[in-house]
Amino acid sequence: MVSVALFCAKTVAGPHIIAAAIATCLSFIFIVVEFYLPKTTNGNPNLGVGSTKCPFDQTESNFASAGSSPTASSVVGMDAERLYLSFMEQMLNCLVIDDDPEVNAYVCEMVEQTPFLRLAGSYDNAPAALNMLETGGIHLLILDINLPGIDGVTFAGTLKNMPGNAGPRVILISGSREYAVDGYKVDAIDYLVKPFSYEDFYRAAAKARGQALNTKPSSPNDFLFLKVERDLLKVNIHEITYLESFKDYVKVFTGEKMIVALSTLKALEDRLAGHRFMRVHRSFIVNLDKIDHIQNLTIRFGKTIIPVTEQYREAFTAAFREWL
Repeated sequence: MVSVALFCAKTVAGPHIIAAAIATCLSFIFIVVEFYLPKTTNGNPNLGVGSTKCPFDQTESNFASAGSSPTASSVVGMDAERLYLSFMEQMLNCLVIDDDPEVNAYVCEMVEQTPFLRLAGSYDNAPAALNMLETGGIHLLILDINLPGIDGVTFAGTLKNMPGNAGPRVILISGSREYAVDGYKVDAIDYLVKPFSYEDFYRAAAKARGQALNTKPSSPNDFLFLKVERDLLKVNIHEITYLESFKDYVKVFTGEKMIVALSTLKALEDRLAGHRFMRVHRSFIVNLDKIDHIQNLTIRFGKTIIPVTEQYREAFTAAFREWL
């Protein structure tokens, strides 16, 4: 078509018309390219389609057992879902630990294809990931069992003891089913046997996300209702000074009055969780923020003296270590 246009222009009008004909043809080509050729996202056509070859010493057809594995874009509308989940702060920060570089890279690709996962890092051994885990903010750990040095099961078991951190949820991966029982010992979300498909991975990750959303801590109430005879009495928690067990009742002392509530001390201790209350004696719970007099591990509220008994001394001392 371009040749025909140039020939006609040359024949009919000469050189100055040829330039106009060339410009017209280039505009036509631009329109064709813009509207009819497949588009790419960030320079990559078919974004979301896994193209990396499976590294698990298996063919791709075996890895995608019973048909081709679904891609992230076929499971969820990837771009829209990712933006939505990021806005709602429902994405899980994820670490991958596997000493096989090809498997590590392939699992990382799965993480990046999953709309509600954010890849925070990848490592080839467990100790290298400790600093990242200790900072907190990691919600999901995809962990190979057969690692050099400390194995994955042992490492996962230590995460529960990390101070100030409940530890991430764990998906264990292995080339053998023989360690599947060990997954229950460390409360693993799932146990995936290589080669596993993206569908298997997505199902395990979705399970982790479901648990994370269902266990988000709620803010403790600033009040509680106490059963007093036949009534329910609302009491502001910050006004409570201390509580004392009294047979089948609990005496609740505020700055203004004493309330005798039908309850056990243990039940009220549970209801006050999340606030700065501490049990210091089998019969007493105190509001740490109301304490203004301590002498020889004895607390004084006005004329009331409350001893801190031996089984509670360590926790109490830790709470006031700065000035005891």
